[in-house]
Parts: sequence; structure tokens; C-alpha cells
Amino acid sequence: MDLRTKPRYIGPVKRLSAFILILLCAAGPLRAAPLSIKDITDRPHERLTIEGDWRYRLGDDLRWASPDLDDRDWQRGVSPGLTFRELHRRSWPAVSWFRLWIDADRDVLGKALHMAVIGTAALEIFVDGKRFATVADPEAVLAKRKQLRLGGYRQLGTLTLHKPRTLLAVRLVNPQISRVTRLGRPAGVKFSLTTDWGKIHQAKMEHFAERFTFLFVGAVLAIGLLHLFLFFFHRNRRENLEFALGSGAIALVAHMGGGLNDQPTLEEFVRINAVFNAAVVLAALFGLRTYFAMFNFECPRWLKTAFGAVAAALVVGCAWVPLVAVYGYALLTFSMQAVLLVMALRRRKSGAWIIAVGGIMMISLTIVTIIADMRMLWLPWTMAYMLGFLIHIDAMSFYLARSIAADRKALALELSRNEQLATQALEQQRAAHQAAVAREKLEAENAKKEIALAEAQKREEVLKQLEATNRQLRDAQAQLVQSQMMVAIGRLVAGIAHQMNTPLGAILSQADAIGLAIDKVEKALNIGSSDQLQRDKQLARPLSALRSAQEVVGSGSRQLAEAIRHLQSFARLDQAELKRISVQQSVDDALALITPQLGANITIKREFAELPPIACYPAQLNQALLNLLENAHQAVDAGGTISVTTGADGGYVYVAVHDDGRGIAPEHIKNIFEPGFTTRGVGVGAGLGLAICYRIVDRHCGEITVDSSPGKGATFTIRLPKDLERRLGQLGSTSN
Repeated sequence: MDLRTKPRYIGPVKRLSAFILILLCAAGPLRAAPLSIKDITDRPHERLTIEGDWRYRLGDDLRWASPDLDDRDWQRGVSPGLTFRELHRRSWPAVSWFRLWIDADRDVLGKALHMAVIGTAALEIFVDGKRFATVADPEAVLAKRKQLRLGGYRQLGTLTLHKPRTLLAVRLVNPQISRVTRLGRPAGVKFSLTTDWGKIHQAKMEHFAERFTFLFVGAVLAIGLLHLFLFFFHRNRRENLEFALGSGAIALVAHMGGGLNDQPTLEEFVRINAVFNAAVVLAALFGLRTYFAMFNFECPRWLKTAFGAVAAALVVGCAWVPLVAVYGYALLTFSMQAVLLVMALRRRKSGAWIIAVGGIMMISLTIVTIIADMRMLWLPWTMAYMLGFLIHIDAMSFYLARSIAADRKALALELSRNEQLATQALEQQRAAHQAAVAREKLEAENAKKEIALAEAQKREEVLKQLEATNRQLRDAQAQLVQSQMMVAIGRLVAGIAHQMNTPLGAILSQADAIGLAIDKVEKALNIGSSDQLQRDKQLARPLSALRSAQEVVGSGSRQLAEAIRHLQSFARLDQAELKRISVQQSVDDALALITPQLGANITIKREFAELPPIACYPAQLNQALLNLLENAHQAVDAGGTISVTTGADGGYVYVAVHDDGRGIAPEHIKNIFEPGFTTRGVGVGAGLGLAICYRIVDRHCGEITVDSSPGKGATFTIRLPKDLERRLGQLGSTSN
């Protein structure tokens, strides 16, 4: 599974992080079970930490050392250790008193008990009201004549208990208590008892710790430098760089941790603590990044940003953040590292078990060190993290040696394989030489085929050019036929109209004169009355016939004049340029011309809408409409209905001509607007009608479409723009 698409470790990380936070919150009130004073005789090789029901009071009064003082009103719950959790207010004074009643068993009475103290404060210790020991001259510290040094282990002297109940009173002086506790460090002291000074070996232990720390720092820096060089020579292994940086941070943690135990002054302590905090954060961050790089896990962007941002904030504020925040961040990264190790084991990553052994030991021992350093439990293993990291270094070294050995083994196998390949290559070379001759023959044949193919491609290009030329010729032929047809129609209509207008005018004039003459004759003979008609029926019949003939002649003449007007309107020889006309008038003219050709079994339906005048080329538009009507007439020549519909659609007006004839086959629709295409057979049609329509509509910046199904008729629709002048760049150049 690709972790970039579905990182499964996010859920376990959240649960483990929540568990660690709960542990941190719950571990505050934990204490190691205090030893009874009688137990010191059972375990003489151990130090007995003096813990119990300490009572404390803020302020300073030497009378508070008296065993006769009634301390029942003193507060409880805080020991002289004064960790950052136990200071319930930030304004803790420089001087405070602590009292503890010690109950001793009979086996302890009269024996010499050696008392020691470790911590950060100037002290006066009283036993049953008598001064027992003084540490760091409290009065000089209060008067600022002496600078208090933090940390350190001191032997106070020998205490002999002579009665079962003894009062231990402590005057604790630390003017810098608030500043130290804000950094998360303990600001008080802890007392311990033992029966034998020789069993403590404190100086030897401190010397051993110093030497061990020095050796640890040297070993860690050497291993880190080795991994840094490995990264420089093999940059694809980014985990070497991350581990080198983490090793440097761990070395800095160990060095600064030793510095905190050298009894520094407060200013020295602040600087050392800041570097220590930053080193802990960087060591945790680079340790996590090492595991991500080592096992090729893709860290989600939000998680990487969150860990990096928190680390940056802690490093920037390392001089002010408390120790609990630093250790909390370290524990969160440890939880993430543990999850990554478990995932690597489950996915059987190469060498994961080696890293898991060292990583789990390092995480476990470091958590023990954190618990001891934060005084959650009284544990003596403050250097456990060094042992854990040494185990981790050994695991990394073993992993590195294993990886190098695997690489060398793979290299040896690759060399052996290359030798075999070289032998095979020689054999293949001989075979290749033999195949070269055959290849040359094939190349010669291929060259001939390529020449033939090139000639075929040239012929194909010539054919394409001929087809394009033929198409252009057909288009030119259609345009020429259209132009000649329009010119011929115009001349014919002009001639007919000119030849017919004169005799038609004479006929209309004579028809009117005949009507007037008949009126005069009837008036002179007084034939208008019924009595006269009865008297002379022979005279009335001829006059009635003359009247009927006169009406027929007049009606025919008027119909002929109307037909001539439609012819002139259709041809529009005086409107060859762009004009604004009524589309409905053009449709009426076209229908008037084609109606006489229709039989009685063909019906015309009109569905006209109110349309504004549009700019067009009138004669060409009339020609297109007449061609569509003629095409519909041919489709329903056996009888049917032709419907003509006009309307507006946005910036267009449209004319739709529908017939219920035989329709158009689907395979013919794509060719019907090509010049010369016809389905009526040879000699029946020229196949130019629809092509001419297409050219005319295209010149008008419009479109013509067809919708047809076999047996259901066809619908041709012409759509013309209302703003043809603007499209043609002739706005304002036409007259209305």
C-alpha cells in the first residue's frame, strides 16, 4: 500500500500519543514507596531517601526549629525537593521551612547514620532544635555576597538517633527558586541516610559518570561523522544524513547534561539548559526523520509540518520553555518511532528487526531517563539513555555492515553475471556478423519497397490535389450556374413584364370602357327595370353576356397584373445589393410562383410569426426559398402537405420548409449539399438546387440544416442573422 494515499499509522500514533499524555499527567503525583527508617538496617548497601509527611511554612523564623513548636497549622503535601509540580504559586519566597518527624525502630537507635543531601539550595539543618549542618552559607546567599551554585551531592555528617521520635527541621534558602522552577528543574533538595559511607562511592561514581560521558560523546560523534561521510559519498541514502545530525544532537545532550551536574551558577545554568533543551528537541526530530527515510515511509505533509513547527518553536524558545514541554515532544516522537518500527516489522522491511531491537531499547531507556529527570519516580538511572543510544548505535552499525555485505555480495553476483554476459556477447557477435549479410539484403529490398511506397504516396497526393481541384470546380460551377440562372431569370422576367404590361394595360382600359358602354346602353334602353326585361328578353340576354364577359376580362387582367408583380418582386433586379426586406414577403413571393405548379392533392400550410426586417441579398434569398419549395414539391409529387414556418430565435430569424414525403436516407444526408449530388437519377436533375441554397445561406453568414428520416419527410431550416450589416462591416452603408 502507498502510504501517501492511505497512511495507516496515523490512528495508532494518535492513540499512543494520547496514552503518553495521560501517563505524563498521571505520573505527577507518583512517588516511590518511602522506606521506613527501620529498613536501613535490612539494606545497608542502599541510600534511604527521607520522605514522609513533611510540613512546610513560607517565611523565616529560627524558632520554627524547636521540637516544642505546634506545627499542626503548617501546610502539607510539599517536600524540600520542590520540583516544578510542587510549587503551587510562582511567588515562592527565598526562605522557607520544612519539618519532618522521624520514627526510628529500636534496631536503628544508637547507630551512626550518615546523612547526605543532593539538590539546589542553601540549607540549615536542625535535629531536635539543634543545628546539625549548614550548606552553602544561607546568610551569605541571602545577602548576595555569595552566588548559589546549582546541583551537587554533599555529605552532611553522622546522625545518631537516641529516641524513637526525632524532629528534622530544614531552613531552605534559594533566592532564584522561581526562575529555576519555570525552566522545569527542581529547586530544592533531597536527604538520604546510609549506614556506611564506603558503600556510596559518590566521588567514584561522579568520576565514572564523567569518563563515561566523555567516551560516550566521542563514540557518538565518531559514528555520526562516519554516517555523514557515507551520505556525502552516497547521497541517495538520506537516512545517513538524518542519523548523523541526530547523533550530533545526542552528543550535545550528553555534554550539556554533564554540565548541569557541575554545579553551575544560575546564568551558566540558563545557557546550558537552553542548549540542552534545543539538543533534546533536535535529537528527537532527527531520530524520527531517520526512521522515515530508512524504511522509505512517506510522511504526510500535515504531520511533517506539525512536528517541524513544534520543533522550531521549542528550539527558538529553548531558553524559556519548561523541561516538561521538551520531554513531552520527545515522548511524542518516540511514540511515532515505535509505530514506524512495528510497521516496518509487519511489512518485513530489510533489516527492520535489527533496527527494532536497538530502537526499542533506546526508546525504553530514554523514557526511564526522562521519568527520573522529571522526578516522576525516584530512579537512579539518569544515564540510562546513553546506554540505550549505544545499543542503538550498535544496531545501526550492524545494519550498516549487513547492508555493505549485501551490497558486496550483490556486486560479486553482478560481476559473475557480467562475465557470463560477456561470453554470451561474443557468441552473439558472431551470430550478428552472420545476420549482417542477411540484414543488408533485407535493407536493399526495403529500400526498393520504400521507393515504391514513396511513389505511391506521391500518386495519392496527386489524387488528393485532383479531388480538391474537382471540388473547387464543382463549387465554381454551382456559383456560375447560380449567377447565370439569376441573370437569365432577371432578363426573362424583365422582358416578359415589359412585353405584357402594355397589352395588359390596354386590356384593362378596354374592359373598363366596355363596362361604361354597357352601362350607357342599359340606361338608354331603360333595361334596368324588370318590366322592360320581361318585354324584351331577346335584348336582355346579349347585354347580360356582355356584362359577364366584361367582368371575366377585368378579373383575369387583374390576376395577370398580380402575377407580373410577383415575378418582378421575386427577381428584384433593382435590389442586387444588400437591402432590408421582410422575410415573410419573400416567402409569399416564392409561394405565389410555385403554387400554380402544385396539383390539387398538395396542400400548403403557413405558420408565420411577426418578424422585423433583416438585411439580405433579396434576389439570392428568393432563389434559395424557391429551391427549397421546389425540393419539397418533388418529395410530395404524389400528394401530401408542405408546411412553411417562420420565427425568431435569439439573434436569428428562421424559415423552416417541411414536407411529409419519402424522406432522405441517412447515408445521403452528408452529401445533399454537394454540387452535382442527386438521388433522382441521371438526366432528371442537375443536383445544384441544395448546393446553391447552401452557398446563398453561407454568404448571408447563416446556416442551413436538415432533419429527415426515411418515410417521415424532411425539414430544411434556414437561419439568418439579424445583424448581417455588422458582420459584413457594412453597417450604415445600406438604405432602408
